Amino acid sequence: MAYSPFGISEQLSENQPLTICLENPAHFRKFVKDLNDFCDGISEEFAFLDGEGSKWISPSKIQMISNPSSVDFNSRQVSNAVIKEARQICQVYELVTAEMLAAFGRFSEAVMEKLPYLTIASDFNGDINGFLKLCNFHFFPNLASEDDVRVIQEWIKISSQLLRNRLMVFLNPSSFYTVTELDEIVKTSIQTKMVLLFIEPADEKAYPNGDVLIVDSDLCLIKKKQDNKIEAR
Repeated sequence: MAYSPFGISEQLSENQPLTICLENPAHFRKFVKDLNDFCDGISEEFAFLDGEGSKWISPSKIQMISNPSSVDFNSRQVSNAVIKEARQICQVYELVTAEMLAAFGRFSEAVMEKLPYLTIASDFNGDINGFLKLCNFHFFPNLASEDDVRVIQEWIKISSQLLRNRLMVFLNPSSFYTVTELDEIVKTSIQTKMVLLFIEPADEKAYPNGDVLIVDSDLCLIKKKQDNKIEAR
C-alpha cells in the first residue's frame, strides 16, 4: 500500500493486520477522505500494488467499515451477488432447474385460467433470473445482538467469499471491540484470506498483536513491529 501525501509505503498481509495511527486529527481526516475517494474512483492518492509493481487491489474490492452495526447484509450488491451464485448452481443442475421452471409455468397458467378476468397476464416466461428474484434470498445477520462480534465475522466471510473483496479497512476498531474480540476477527480474516487494515487516532489504541505504523504530527513515520522492534523513517 502506498499513500504519497504522507510518504507511506507499507506491505499488507493476509496473515496479520496493520494498524496506522494518525496522531494529528487533520491528517486522520485527510487520510480517511482520500481513501474513501479512492474507493469511489475519484482519487489516485493511494496505490495497492503486488510485489512486481502491478495493480493488486482495485478500488471496488476495498471496503470501509466506520460503524460495524450499520453493515447492510442485504444491499443490492449483496443480493445481486447471491443471485449470480445461485444462477451458477442452476446451470450445474440443468435438468432439475428445467423441471422446476416448467412446473412453475404450469402453475402460473393454471391460476390464470381460474381467475375470472379476460385481460389477466403473467410476466413469468421461464427465465431463471426472474424466478430467482422471486425466491428473495437474504441473510439474517442478527446472530445475537447488534454489537456481537460474530456479526462482523459473518460479514467478513460474505465479503470475501461472495463479494470477492480483498481489503477491509476498520476505522477506530478499538472503539467497538476488545483486543480479544479483535483476535477473533483477525482469525476469521486469515481463514478467508481477507486483508485487514486498522485506522486509529493514537498509538495506545493500536491493535497489539500486529504491526503498527505511527504517523506523528510532523509526518514522521514510526514503525512498530509485532516483536516491539521500533523503526523510524
